[in-house]
Amino acid sequence: MDKRNQLSNSEQKRWMETRPMRIPDGAQPERLRVVGWVQDAQGRVVAAAQSDCGAQPGGR
Repeated sequence: MDKRNQLSNSEQKRWMETRPMRIPDGAQPERLRVVGWVQDAQGRVVAAAQSDCGAQPGGR
């Protein structure tokens, strides 16, 4: 990627949103995902990302 198009650390923090999520008892964390997307002014999806929320060693 061209460095001119990358966001600085301060710019990245402005675009980040975090929300607490409760994982219900009995859920299988290795099967969970977090999905996010960005839409333009017309409502078209212009970017999307998915992360793996699998169980962490020593955690739940």
